Amino acid sequence: GALQASFIPMYEEKRHKVEGSGAVFCQRVHSSLVFVLFGVVLMLELGLFCGQSFFKLSSQSEEVLYFTMIMVPSLIFICLTSLYQALYQADQQFFLPAFSPVAFNVVWIAGAWAFSGGDMFFSLKNLSLTIVLAYFIQWLFLLPKVVTLCSKQGVSCFSFSGLFTKDVGVLFRRLGLAALG
Repeated sequence: GALQASFIPMYEEKRHKVEGSGAVFCQRVHSSLVFVLFGVVLMLELGLFCGQSFFKLSSQSEEVLYFTMIMVPSLIFICLTSLYQALYQADQQFFLPAFSPVAFNVVWIAGAWAFSGGDMFFSLKNLSLTIVLAYFIQWLFLLPKVVTLCSKQGVSCFSFSGLFTKDVGVLFRRLGLAALG
C-alpha cells in the first residue's frame, strides 16, 4: 500500500514529462530498493543468528528464530512484488497483480498439504521454505512487465546504476512518511 501510494504519482509524473524517464525512474527505484532490502535482510539474519548463538533461549524460542531466519529473505520478494504491482496499476493493467496472490496461495497451500503429518519440526521447516518459494513465484509472475518496460527504453532493470538519486530519495522519504502514517 505505502510503496504503491508513493511510487505511482512520481512514476506517472516522470512518464508523462519525458519519453523513457518513467522506465529510468522505475529502474532506479528497483535497484535502490533491492540494495536496501538486501541490507535489511542481511542485518536481520545477522541479528537473528547472534540472538540464537549468544543467548540462552528455550527450545521454543530457538525454533521461532530458526523459522524466522528461513522466512526473512521473503521480505525482498514481498517488497518487489508491491513495486511491480504499482507499475502494473500505473499502466492500467489490473489482472496479473490481482491474480498473482493466487499463485502464492496455490504454492503455500500445496506445501501445507504436502508436508502435513509427520514430524512437526520437519513439516514447519519445509512449510517455511515453501512460503519463501511462494513469495518468489508471486514476484516472478510479475517480473516480465518490468523487464519489458525497461528493455523498451534501453534500460536494464537489474543494473545498479543510479542508486539513491534525488528522485529516489524523495520517493523513500514519502514512503517513510506513508509507512509511519
